[in-house]
Amino acid sequence: MVLALEAEDRATFELIADWTNDNLLRSDVALHAWKYDPSSPDRVPDRNNATDGDILIAWALERAGRQWGGANGAPVRPRSVRRSASGWWSIALA
Repeated sequence: MVLALEAEDRATFELIADWTNDNLLRSDVALHAWKYDPSSPDRVPDRNNATDGDILIAWALERAGRQWGGANGAPVRPRSVRRSASGWWSIALA
């Protein structure tokens, strides 16, 4: 996502962001699983997050909001904003 921002490639950014949300976003907290294994029956065998990955995702979304979003750095193409049972918020891209 960060590299797509640097290349000013919004289509690729949105493709990666959508894949990330569809495949790695956890349903219980606004964090992303760290491991994806396409050869595993459970493609996300370890749902734990990696803090550095979550920070990079958040930074990329914030930068995309400033670069391509609406006024005041609005998120890029928000599809849904939801709050988990534990109180965490997440924003999914459309």
